Amino acid sequence: MGFYMPGTRFREGFLIGIPRIGRLDLAGLRRVLSCSILPQFMSTQPEELPVKRKRVDILMACALLTILILYFVWKSGAFPSAQKPAVPAELNHKVLIQDENFHIYQGMAYADAGLLDQAIFEEMEAYRINSRSFPALNNVGFYLFKAGRYLESAGALEQALKLQPASELVRNNLRNTYERAIQIATGSQKEDLVQRKEKLEAGNLVDFLLQGGQAVASPKK
Repeated sequence: MGFYMPGTRFREGFLIGIPRIGRLDLAGLRRVLSCSILPQFMSTQPEELPVKRKRVDILMACALLTILILYFVWKSGAFPSAQKPAVPAELNHKVLIQDENFHIYQGMAYADAGLLDQAIFEEMEAYRINSRSFPALNNVGFYLFKAGRYLESAGALEQALKLQPASELVRNNLRNTYERAIQIATGSQKEDLVQRKEKLEAGNLVDFLLQGGQAVASPKK
């Protein structure tokens, strides 16, 4: 009679290392099964882990899983490790001096800060660069109006109106300027301003200016 030893293997339904027998020795099989090893193995129940130990194991597993998830998210680039400051483009000051838009925006910034003299200077610089700059002429006319220089304001706004005759913005600015200039003007100058305002309201001021009518005054820095 033989019994299973570690290292034996099955082939064609028989255990290698056990003699082939025609009949199964039931008595011997019972004696093998009655040994203490198998019954004890079959009857032994797995010991339950203490409750606290189970909780600690669960918490450690969750923490490890969370760390792994955050690591892979970080590696994927979803969370940048550092915010890199933008590298400012190198400014060419010589180019800015000849940039019409730069001076227009500078003038607007000064005007918003209440610095009218600086605003007028910047808009005049834009006009120097481009004598047909409608924004520069309209802006300098408006800032001269706010500074109380009404005749110069009217002169700048008249030039702006020649560039864009349909602009309601410059028409309204010029109308307000004429009204203030008329209040402080005297003699022939006042009569000229009244006539210009009437032409503006009639819609033929642009024709008058294009036919050779001189501007009321030339704006100065």
